[in-house]
Amino acid sequence: MIYKKKLTIISLIFITFGFSEVKPITLELISPGSSISELKDSFTYSRFPLFRWYSDFCSQCTYGIRVCEFYPNEHGSFQTALDDRSLLPYDQSKEYHDIPWTTLVFQYPTNGHIELEVGKQYVWQIRRSYETTLGTHHDDSQIYIFEIRSPTKQ
Repeated sequence: MIYKKKLTIISLIFITFGFSEVKPITLELISPGSSISELKDSFTYSRFPLFRWYSDFCSQCTYGIRVCEFYPNEHGSFQTALDDRSLLPYDQSKEYHDIPWTTLVFQYPTNGHIELEVGKQYVWQIRRSYETTLGTHHDDSQIYIFEIRSPTKQ
């Protein structure tokens, strides 16, 4: 009988003081692009590409995307390019362009932003954010690079 009371008290403590914390694990880019070692095959013909990524389900997460031009002669790394002036978000006071948590696909906007140009290279990254007991936590995906090509380029 004493054992049963202790178990009830312990259960109440967990229910009263327990908490559930979100901790998603997977965040992977799919397309367009890839790592620099695969740049020759990392291209799209669209100036308004469809960005795709995979993330485990997280209803309490928010997502953002950042797209920047990559200048091979100026940027020593993808991160340097990503830290430079962004094309998306257009507002330079924001780090990432907000995306609804329910989507894992985002099309580059057709208006209201700087257009992507044929022959140029771009880097992009997804940021996933969520609240923890220690404050807001950010997970940044790897950075992908891609080139916009003309359909006539071989």
